[in-house]
Amino acid sequence: LMVAAPFVNPSVVDLPSVAKAGQQKDIPVRVVARSDGRVSILDQNKGESPVAAGQLIASVKSRQKNAGTPVVIEADAKVQYKSVVDVMRDLQKAGIERVGLSVQLAQ
Repeated sequence: LMVAAPFVNPSVVDLPSVAKAGQQKDIPVRVVARSDGRVSILDQNKGESPVAAGQLIASVKSRQKNAGTPVVIEADAKVQYKSVVDVMRDLQKAGIERVGLSVQLAQ
């Protein structure tokens, strides 16, 4: 399963407000791929944490609340396509089924 998730910067978009909204059930684990080959995990509370080579799967699984927690890959536009595909492949080979890509909406 592959999903492309749009990225919306709240400071740029004036979102409408509602009295009541449903909570997002699963907060995704965010994997960041850099153009220089570095990979890290972006945590809401701790910020960005670099991941050593060979430790991505363990780092992701330790942050998943359960096996169904989604993982979203955020890659710089300059990252080689193959690098992103390699990260996706590694995650899927490890049994992580809900892997998607974060994209920014064109303006």
